[in-house]
Amino acid sequence: MRRTYTNGTLVRESGSTRMLDAECSDTVTPRIELAVLGKHNPPEIFVRFVRTGSLVWRRDAERFATNILDESELHVAERLRDDHVRHDYVAAHVLARMTLADASRTRPAAIRYRQLGIGRAEVAGPRRARQWQFSVSHTGGVAVCAVAQGPVGAGVGCVAGMLNQRELADNICTAGERETLAGLQPAARQQQLLRLWTCKEAIAKADGRGTRVRYTDISADGAVGAIHGNDREWFIASTWVTPYHLATVAVGADAAHNAQMSFNELM
Repeated sequence: MRRTYTNGTLVRESGSTRMLDAECSDTVTPRIELAVLGKHNPPEIFVRFVRTGSLVWRRDAERFATNILDESELHVAERLRDDHVRHDYVAAHVLARMTLADASRTRPAAIRYRQLGIGRAEVAGPRRARQWQFSVSHTGGVAVCAVAQGPVGAGVGCVAGMLNQRELADNICTAGERETLAGLQPAARQQQLLRLWTCKEAIAKADGRGTRVRYTDISADGAVGAIHGNDREWFIASTWVTPYHLATVAVGADAAHNAQMSFNELM
């Protein structure tokens, strides 16, 4: 599946995808077309993801990590004791460097970061890469990276992580969103709650405040979201990158007006 958005609207979709609830046994995996960046006018906003649980990716990620991650990234990876968490972390950071390198036409190992705070960084070099901003998210065997020439946020969620949906809704949803969820059937409620969760993560990251923003202050109605008390609107696009993982990207609504966005799998 490849989805392309123009002017904030889904204009093209290829391949197949299905929205499945956690109890569905028909786990048809979407087919993803890989777009090669740097050719034929790449979109201004693009998203890549990887399935970190695949044996091929685990083998390649370990090799890539040694060659392209910096000392601080390798140090964090070494401290992660849980194998699954470490694989997700390494995949997300390898993915970020490869995507930024393709966008700026430089080498992944040449990308340098400047830390802006806990969980936040910007591209410090090389010079040609500084125009790009990025956001990464990873959970449950999937890592996502979004890159744009402006504020951007990425979020990914897995239905397997929604153990207590009522508690989650109380923690992240506005009163109106909880009322809407209450009127949905269980499968639809699960999907909408996951969408709200990933949308709010993406908006909070794009805004730059991340976890300092209360998710209950973020509205994510339809294709546009906003943070209470802030006039800026965010265009949000979501797609199921696996039958159980939903990825969402947020960019400024003004920047999305004349841009294209594509979700592509890195294999």
